[in-house]
Amino acid sequence: MLAKILLNRNLYSKSAKTILNGMYSKNLRLLKNPVKFYHPVRELMTKKTPKYYSDPNDLGEEIIRIISLHDKVTDPTKITMASTFEEIGLDSIDFVECLLQIEYEIGYDFGAADWEQFVTINDIAQFLAKDYYAQKH
Repeated sequence: MLAKILLNRNLYSKSAKTILNGMYSKNLRLLKNPVKFYHPVRELMTKKTPKYYSDPNDLGEEIIRIISLHDKVTDPTKITMASTFEEIGLDSIDFVECLLQIEYEIGYDFGAADWEQFVTINDIAQFLAKDYYAQKH
């Protein structure tokens, strides 16, 4: 920058001007080449996502508690993680009521496509444990 100012003010001789102009154009050519930057440790650049964001067993216990409070459940002690909704005695409307209550208490909105894959209580717990937005903060 100083050399350019000095050139504009005519403080150098003609030979100095040509040398400085040559250096200036050489530096411009060097800057035009693309520079690639690499991170020294490539492992830090990969995103590592955990398998579970929440504990599936804790979520399962909470889901069992919510389902056991439903009106049509006759024996809440027989509800396990592997229980299907038919074994508990819930039909499709009761299943929807339970899922809506789970949504309300956990604060998560299931999509319509998600409801179809839930057969057991463990399916719901695994689904919620793997989803980032269902975790408790």
